Amino acid sequence: ADDVNAGHGSGYVGSPVVECVGGQEISDMKELVECLQNEVREKEFVEMDFRMAVGPYSMVLKSSEVAEADVRIRELYQLPSLASRNLLPEPIPAIPPALGVATG
Repeated sequence: ADDVNAGHGSGYVGSPVVECVGGQEISDMKELVECLQNEVREKEFVEMDFRMAVGPYSMVLKSSEVAEADVRIRELYQLPSLASRNLLPEPIPAIPPALGVATG
């Protein structure tokens, strides 16, 4: 959906299952959101390991690009958030008007 994750689409129905983020096993969605936020804040790169029907798969994202990509993706799909509010320990920044669709 964005340049930050270009080339990492699942490409088929039956998307990959996240197993680990930054080496930490993920057991539920809340843990996934918290771990991703921590990794983006604390590390230069975020590594995610997936289980797929064809075998294991890893993705590495540059942390410095994630926040801006989140805004672009939220804007593209007109989403108030990329996760349910009950999963977010931190407030969601508003989409800057400069990136948004023309108003008025």
